[in-house]
Amino acid sequence: MGATNKSNDDERVAVPTRSSLCCWRTEGLYHAVMSEDEETVPSGSDIPPSASSSTGSSAKRSVIASTILVLSLAAITIFATGFVAGERRGERLGMSIGASNNDLLGRGHDAHDDMPKGYQKFLVFAEQRSGSRFLTDLLDDHPQVRCSNEELNHPGSAINVKHLSLNDYLAELEKAYQRVFSKNGSSREDKSQIKAVGFKVMYNQGVVHYGSGLMEKLDEMNIKVIHLERRNKLLQYISEMSNEKDKQIKAEGKDSEKHIAHPTTPEEAERIRDEITVNGRPSKVLHFMQRKSEGDKEVSDLVSGHLDDYARVIYEQLSDKTEEEMAKLFNFLGVDKRHVHSRMEKIHRGKPTRSYFAEKDQEGLRVALEESDFAWVLDGWRM
Repeated sequence: MGATNKSNDDERVAVPTRSSLCCWRTEGLYHAVMSEDEETVPSGSDIPPSASSSTGSSAKRSVIASTILVLSLAAITIFATGFVAGERRGERLGMSIGASNNDLLGRGHDAHDDMPKGYQKFLVFAEQRSGSRFLTDLLDDHPQVRCSNEELNHPGSAINVKHLSLNDYLAELEKAYQRVFSKNGSSREDKSQIKAVGFKVMYNQGVVHYGSGLMEKLDEMNIKVIHLERRNKLLQYISEMSNEKDKQIKAEGKDSEKHIAHPTTPEEAERIRDEITVNGRPSKVLHFMQRKSEGDKEVSDLVSGHLDDYARVIYEQLSDKTEEEMAKLFNFLGVDKRHVHSRMEKIHRGKPTRSYFAEKDQEGLRVALEESDFAWVLDGWRM
């Protein structure tokens, strides 16, 4: 039933079969491909029908093997192309391979089956010695919140933002969230009620370095930001200078007492308070206060200019009206209102500001402050 087709260069005789092999001769060479309905053998061939059948079967097997090989190579090529494209697409979205959209949005993680679904991620932006430990301690006291401190300065995994791309930095944030959740909560039952997970990030730990690019990513990823500021830069100066001084003395072995950056008992706070005496050179103090104020403004502009959802906290207000300020933050994070307390003891309490400076520096510093934009900090100068 097969049709015969002849030409000068290509002569074929069709032989009806169930599954056919089409063979033709071109310049003395035989080529074979599969067709659906007929088997052809070269016209005028000396090959007998039985030999033609045998030859056809052999050719079929050869063609099938070749076809499988070609299809396999094509599949491998398609897979590799798709993988590379997916990886590049992930990089553009600020995701590393292995981190899905749900990971970055805080909706669970395959490697942590006990992590709650739909929990809110947040970050606390702050400057050193601004009262941030007091705030994170209050947040972490809430049973529905897990809040840690400087996770990006975590032992064994401290980062150097100068050596990280923004995408790599976002991956480090994700690792930090996993650490915070894993090290808090003693059981699956405790962890199941968690609704918000966060930690503290200092200005110099990527906030300023990545700037608007980071803010836009945080907004896309629905990560909320709490921005803490300390208005009294003079007390912040005293706190930072005394902390560095005490740390150096303890490191040199000049004092048998252990360095305590954040006192948790009244006795520790009193000892630190009594020992504080810092450099009161006016130019040094005012330079510090000006620099810290500019840092607050830079971060405040970044946050307010790029984030739709953020909370601003003033340390002095938090210290004076803790219950009221924390109620606002808990509402911001979407957790229940609850009374919380901090283990931290305040250092600057019941002592005139001037007494933290050497007597020889006090008058010169007072005059310099009085003539500056920070004159209002003198309210507690003599107390």
